[in-house]
Amino acid sequence: MEEPLHPEQIFPLEREYTRCVTALNKVGIPVLLPKSESNGVIGIDGNEYPIPTLEQVRELFALNKDLVVRKSPARV
Repeated sequence: MEEPLHPEQIFPLEREYTRCVTALNKVGIPVLLPKSESNGVIGIDGNEYPIPTLEQVRELFALNKDLVVRKSPARV
């Protein structure tokens, strides 16, 4: 019986997280949020939306492991 794949074996999470955050920063989208004092955006509703940390994204991937596996274009 095959051992189940870990989400990061299917999707290079750390590399893609770094690539996306770098691209957002490069074009100047994130700003320093006044209330939370972290980087993110202020929505049209006036609320602050901080950029999630890599660990937060990793947790979401772990919680949605079945969906990540199902949506992955290639299985290792």
